Amino acid sequence: MEAWSRISGDDDDDHNNNVAATVELLFQLLKDENQVSKSAANALNTQTYNIVIDAWSKSNDKHAAQRAEELLEEMEKANDNNNIDAIKIKPDRTSYECVIKAWVKQQSNSTHLIIEKVEDLIDRMKKNYSLNPSRRGYNLLLYAYAHYSSKNNSNVAAESESILNEMMQSSDELLSPDINTFNLILKIWSQSRTKEYKDKTEELFEKIIIDDTTTNNTKMIIFPNVDTFSAIFSCWLKSSSSKKDYAVVSENMMNKLKLLENLYRDTSCIVTQNNTALKPNIIIMNSISTALAKSAQPNAMDRVMELRNYMENSYGIKADTISNNIIIDLLSRRRDKDAYIEAVNVLMKIEDDFKNGKCHKPDNYSYISVLNCLAKSSNPTIAVSDEAMKLLNRMKATQKDYSGDAPNLDCYNAVLNCISTTANDDDCHAAGLAFSILREMEASSNRDHRQGIPKPNLQTYNTCLKACRNHKDGKYVGSAETLLSRLQENPTLRPDSYTYNTVIQILARSNRVDKARRAFRILKDYITSHISTSKKSSSSNRFVFNAVLNVCAFSNKNDPIAKIDAIRITHRITDLMAEYKIEENDVTYASILRTYSNFLPRNGRDGKVKEVFRRATQEGYVSAGVLTQFRFAASPYLYRDVIGIYPEKGSSGSSIMEIVPKEW
Repeated sequence: MEAWSRISGDDDDDHNNNVAATVELLFQLLKDENQVSKSAANALNTQTYNIVIDAWSKSNDKHAAQRAEELLEEMEKANDNNNIDAIKIKPDRTSYECVIKAWVKQQSNSTHLIIEKVEDLIDRMKKNYSLNPSRRGYNLLLYAYAHYSSKNNSNVAAESESILNEMMQSSDELLSPDINTFNLILKIWSQSRTKEYKDKTEELFEKIIIDDTTTNNTKMIIFPNVDTFSAIFSCWLKSSSSKKDYAVVSENMMNKLKLLENLYRDTSCIVTQNNTALKPNIIIMNSISTALAKSAQPNAMDRVMELRNYMENSYGIKADTISNNIIIDLLSRRRDKDAYIEAVNVLMKIEDDFKNGKCHKPDNYSYISVLNCLAKSSNPTIAVSDEAMKLLNRMKATQKDYSGDAPNLDCYNAVLNCISTTANDDDCHAAGLAFSILREMEASSNRDHRQGIPKPNLQTYNTCLKACRNHKDGKYVGSAETLLSRLQENPTLRPDSYTYNTVIQILARSNRVDKARRAFRILKDYITSHISTSKKSSSSNRFVFNAVLNVCAFSNKNDPIAKIDAIRITHRITDLMAEYKIEENDVTYASILRTYSNFLPRNGRDGKVKEVFRRATQEGYVSAGVLTQFRFAASPYLYRDVIGIYPEKGSSGSSIMEIVPKEW
C-alpha cells in the first residue's frame, strides 16, 4: 500500500486516480483479512489509514474528498466507541490534514461548503484530540479562504490575520509560518476590499522584508519569493482608481522590481532557497505594464515597450496574451484617426505569430479592444461596419483553422456596437446587418450552441435597437416594436428602461402620424412592468417619460388628429409623473413648452405656458433649452412680463441665462 501511495504525484490526474483506487482495494483486502487473522489486525493502524487517506487526497476523483473523510470518520468512530483497537487507529494530525487537502482540491460550485468543511475538520482535531494544525494544515485553510471565500469578505481577512498571529507566537517549529502563509494572507487581504486592505497588505509585506533604501540594507524576517511581490502588486492595482493613483503605483512597482532583482542576484542572502524563486516573471511585467497603461501618461506606450524589451533581454520573458492586450488597450484609448489602424496592425501581427507558433493566441479581449477602438474611430476613410465584420470573420477563421478562441457574447456585442454606431441614413444597410447577426445568434441558441455562436442577451437586443434609432426616416419602427414585443414575452430577458427609451426614440424620429399614441402605449407597458407607486422613482424612469413627451413635441403639425393627440397625451403624462412621483426636470419642461408652441393656438395659450414656466422656476430647472422654448411658446407680452425684456429675434436661451435670477 505504501509503495503504491508513494508513486502518486501532483500532475497526472488519471494516474493518481488509479493509485487511489488500487490503494483502496488493498486496504479493503487487509480489512477482510483482519476478520480472520491476528497479524492482519496488527497491520490496521493509524499509518495504514493515513496511507489510504493520503492517496485519496492526491486523487481528482469527484468522490475523493468524501471517501477520505469517511475513512477519517471510521477512525473517529472507533475511538468514540472505546474499541479495543482504537489506540491503534487513533487519528493524528496527518489524518486530518490529508482530509483537509482532499477537500481543498475538491472542485465544487458550492465553494462556501469547502470552507465550512475545512473549518469543521480543524475544529474537530482541536476539540476531540487536542491536536493543533501544523503549518501545512493552516496553509490549506488559508488556501481555501484565498480561493473559495466570497470577495470583499472582511471577516475572512481578519480571521487569516488571527491565524498568522497564532502561528508566529507558537513555539512549535512545525507551526511557524512560511512564505506561502504570507503570500496567501496577502492575497486574502487584497481580495477583501475593506477600508484597510491596502494598509494591511503593505504592513504584511513589511513583516516579510524590510527594505531600507537609505542604507541599501535589506533585512528578511522570512525569505520572500516572486509571488510575494505579485501579491502586493495585485493589491496596488486593485486599490487604484484614478490616473494619478496608477502613476504613483507604477513608480512604486518599478522600485519594488529593483528590490526583487537585487534579491534575485544577491546569492549571499540565500540560505536554503534557490534564487530562481525570486526571478521576475510575466506576472510582474504585466502588472507594471497595466499600471503604466492606466496612468495614461504621454510616454506610457514607450515605457511599456521599454519594460518589455528589458524583461525579455534580462530574463527571457516573452510577451503573452495579457501583455499584447495592454498594448492594444493603449492604442484603443487614443482618439486620433490612426489609432485603429495601428491597433489592428498589432492584432494582425499577434495572429500571424500565433499561427506560426511564435506567441500566445489573441483572446476575445484582444478583439474586443480593437473593436472598441474601431467604434471610436474618427477616420472618415474607414467603413466601420465592414471592418467590424472582417474582424469577426478573422477571429472565426483563426478559431476554426488554428484552434484559437471562438468569439464570445461580449465580442459579438462589440461588433454590433460598431455597426450601430455608424448606422444612419448614409449607411442604410447597417441596421439590417445588425438584425442579420441577431438572427444568426438566435438560430444558434435554438440549436444548443452547436455552431459555437453565443446566445444573445439584453445588451445584444438593445444594441440592435440603437442601430435602428440612428435612421431618421423611421424605416425600422416596425422591426423595433416587434423586437420589444418579443422581449416582453421572453421569460428570461426583461426589457429595461434603455430598451423602452430607444424604441420610443425610434418612433420620435419617424414621420408616422400616430407616433404619439404608439409611444404612449409603450409607456403604459413600461409603467406596468417597471414602476411601483410605493417606491421613489429612479432617473431612468424619467428618461422614458421624457422620451414620450419628445415624441408629442415633434408630432405631425399638419394632421389634426396628431395635434390633438400630442396635447392630450402630454397632459396625461404630466399627471402620471405626479402619480408615480417622477421628478420633472428641464427636459420635461422644455418638451411641454415645445408641444404648446407647436399645437396650441397662440391666442389663449399664455396661461398654460406661464404655469409650466412657473413650475420650472420653482424647481430650479430653468435651462437654456427651457428659455428657448419659452420664447417660442409665450406671447411677446408674457415674455416681457416674466423675463423683463421683449424677445429678440435670434437671441438664444444661453444669452438670456445671464440675466435671469440664479435661483431659477
